[in-house]
Formats: sequence, C-alpha cells, structure tokens
Amino acid sequence: MRFAAFVATLLMFAACSASTGGPAPNSTPAAAGDSPAVATAAFDASGADDALEWSIFVPEAAMAIPRLGPGLVAEAQAAVADYRAQAEESRANPATPFQTWLLDLEWSTAFQNAAVLSLEGRRTEFSGGAHPVTGYDSLLWDQATLRRLTLADLFANRRDRGPALSAVSDAALEAYRVEAARKSATGEADEYWDVNAREVLQPTAGSFENFVLVASDATGRAAGVELLYGPYVLGPYVEGDYRLFISADVLVPHLASRFRDLFGGAPAAPADS
Repeated sequence: MRFAAFVATLLMFAACSASTGGPAPNSTPAAAGDSPAVATAAFDASGADDALEWSIFVPEAAMAIPRLGPGLVAEAQAAVADYRAQAEESRANPATPFQTWLLDLEWSTAFQNAAVLSLEGRRTEFSGGAHPVTGYDSLLWDQATLRRLTLADLFANRRDRGPALSAVSDAALEAYRVEAARKSATGEADEYWDVNAREVLQPTAGSFENFVLVASDATGRAAGVELLYGPYVLGPYVEGDYRLFISADVLVPHLASRFRDLFGGAPAAPADS
C-alpha cells in the first residue's frame, strides 16, 4: 500500500477531534473558501479494539497551517477507516486465523524556517504475517505559494534526466553503495540489489518522491536533503530502511534562484550530542 495516498488532498479542511475514540471518517471537508478555526496544538489520537489498533500524529508545525494540518488529519482518518474495514472483513472470515491489525500514521517535523516546512511521514502497518511493514511519505510545504513542492521544483531545470536530477541520481547511487556495504555481512553491496538500486535511483522526479531537508549548522538553512526508502525498496527486509544524504554542494549549482538561500552549512549535530 502506498503511503503517498495519505496526502492526496492537502487543500481540504476537515472537522476533526483529538479524542482517543475512533476516527471520524465521515466528516465532510469544508469548501476552500471557508475559514474554520485552526488548531495549533499537535493532533495526537489513538484507539484499539479486537480488530485494529491505530494511532495518528500530526505535529504542531503542520497544524498551525490552515491549508495543511487539517488536511493531513482528514486523510489519516480516512486511511484508518479504510484499514479498519479491511481488518473487520478479515476477522469475519473463519477460514483464516486473525491477529489484531495495526496502523500507525505519524508525521514529524524535519526542518522549518520562514520559507518552508519539511515533514517526514511514517506509516507502520500489520495485517498478519511475520512482521509489521513500514513505509515513508514526505512533504515540503512552500510558505510563499501555499503548496507542496517536489524535489524537482527546487531546481532551475526540472526535466527528468536533466543536469539537476542526474546529479542527485549519481550522488544517491554513491550514497547507497556506501550504506549497502556498511549493512552487508560481507562489507560489499550485493550485485542483485545494486542492479535494483540503479533502477530505483534513476534521474527522474518519481525516483525521489520522499525526501526531507536536513538542518545545518547555519541557522535557518539546510545542509542538504535525505532521500527516504523503506524496507524492500533498496535492500532485503533485514537491512531495514535506507536514508541517503545528498549534500548542499550537489544541489546548489542547480537550484532555482529563489531557493539558493535555503541551503548552506554542514549537517547540524544531533540535539542530544
């Protein structure tokens, strides 16, 4: 299941409650011209019964934006309602053993300044089997145009296989090989998965759908971007996810003029270091 569907309707508002009861999938989005009260606290809701254990979290930074936070909550509630229906159907089937399903939908703030907000989304689900499955989504919100930006939108030349996306592709493949070798028991990237990586990391916008900005030691600037890939995308499940860092040095020569001041510096030290 693709987690990208989770954010398909960002400009729709929804009436929502942060109670720990069930989701409100039937709430009707308000028209675009409406101005409902906007919650500025984080949205944190969860629930559990015999069919499904679920949780939704949307951070305060997103909830403070009228065209963003309520839409994320509404999409999450719809995802929970859909998953619940599937769980109930499975539970009602006497021919198969049933374990309570799980769906955790969590957004977190990766980077924020006056110009943009970068969010990371993580979807963890379990519907039987050996283990839960985790997938990523991401969202880069442009405060000036009030819309979502793709990685390609940051560049002067946004063409697939153009110079900008080709530079990102080359850097991503190099970062993948370093990380794959680190994770491998042999200390080398597996040939099968290396061929797969060359396919996954092609210089097209679709190859880099999920990314977050990485905070730098220069206040208000990003040191680069991190490309996000869940288990099975670039390696076997046992290797977990892949987070490929692409430095500002790779990006800056290709940035559109309005985004050149967004990047600079080295990655900031972790807050607990």
